[in-house]
Amino acid sequence: MKKSLQFIVGLLLLCLFSCGNEASDPIVDPEEPNDGENIVTVEPLDELPQSRVNRLKKGLNLGHWFAQTEITTVGLKERFTEDDFIFIENSGFGYVRISVEEQVVYTEGDPKTIRTEYLSILDNAIQDFIDRDIAVLFDFHPTGGFKDKIHWDVNYSNSVKLFWGAMAKHLSKFDPEYLYLEVLNEPWATNASDWYPVQEAWVKMIRSEAPAHTIIVDGNLRYTENEWDDVKAVISMPILDDPNIVYNFHFYAPMQFTHQGATWGWSALVDIEGLKYPVDAANAYEIRDRVGNSNMETYWSMDNYVNDDWNKHALVSKLQAVGEWASTNNLTVICNEVGVYNYVTPTDSRIQYLQDVREALEEQNIGWAIWEYDQGFNIIDRESADVKFLDGIQNALGL
Repeated sequence: MKKSLQFIVGLLLLCLFSCGNEASDPIVDPEEPNDGENIVTVEPLDELPQSRVNRLKKGLNLGHWFAQTEITTVGLKERFTEDDFIFIENSGFGYVRISVEEQVVYTEGDPKTIRTEYLSILDNAIQDFIDRDIAVLFDFHPTGGFKDKIHWDVNYSNSVKLFWGAMAKHLSKFDPEYLYLEVLNEPWATNASDWYPVQEAWVKMIRSEAPAHTIIVDGNLRYTENEWDDVKAVISMPILDDPNIVYNFHFYAPMQFTHQGATWGWSALVDIEGLKYPVDAANAYEIRDRVGNSNMETYWSMDNYVNDDWNKHALVSKLQAVGEWASTNNLTVICNEVGVYNYVTPTDSRIQYLQDVREALEEQNIGWAIWEYDQGFNIIDRESADVKFLDGIQNALGL
């Protein structure tokens, strides 16, 4: 309760000061009716507080809770135990990213009305972490079909903008030092330039209802229709006229390694097993020859993996463009998803990659968040009696 009490006391002091200063005019929201009484509002910040930047340096994704799973009241309440909360509290992460899909909060046909069935559970989860001195990133993380409608239907996109106004107003009750608002997880418009004007309109709506909260804006997953380059896409993002913004992208390169064995997405992945990092040409060619022409996507992907010579130097070279863009434009940039699918990936290679990509991001002054806590990309051991990191992971993440 410490953080929530501090926030409430701060607001009361602001109100007392503003209302008690007869020489000052009342701050009035011009879009709201004024019945003659003084209306105190929170003003937008003229800079991004360093304290918030610091909390975004090391984060943890909590997936399969309010998204990526069947949503039920029982499931939401029982997803994590007190042991999980204590572990996270003492793990060294500055924030958790809570993915929330549309069925938890969005009312189809009435976007200005937030769905309330699960809202108190979400609110309690946010406040629980804040009380533990862990910041929370609210990640609007809708399903693929929902995102398709956003990208292809301007009327639907405008409806979601109205939703964000209602959602931001609701979330504005939480301490802005500890709650961040992320616009949209992994937008995948045909061209990055198609997404950014939509995002800018949503940001203005969010800012109107949450003037002091930091907003996380998202780079498109692809630069153009056939160029799935999230790095190139994020550095093409227009700089918004709002200082309280953090720019975000995801980084899973090379996909052949980080998603090997995956049964979704790129068809090459399902037949890749045991691929090593850093690149080992003999290992990659063995996988290529084993698969043969039964999956030509896998076949050619192994050639590309070797030719691109994936190692730490390659990771640094790829991420350097983001670091330079951020430095040149005086921006705060984070990468709030990075990780390796823990299914058929060699353990030593997984640990080495996580260490290398974490160090490469930090060298560019880019905060990061690991995907994820305890599912397919897990970093903890659920088999032991106590919650603990998998061997080697804590050191790899510099925690």
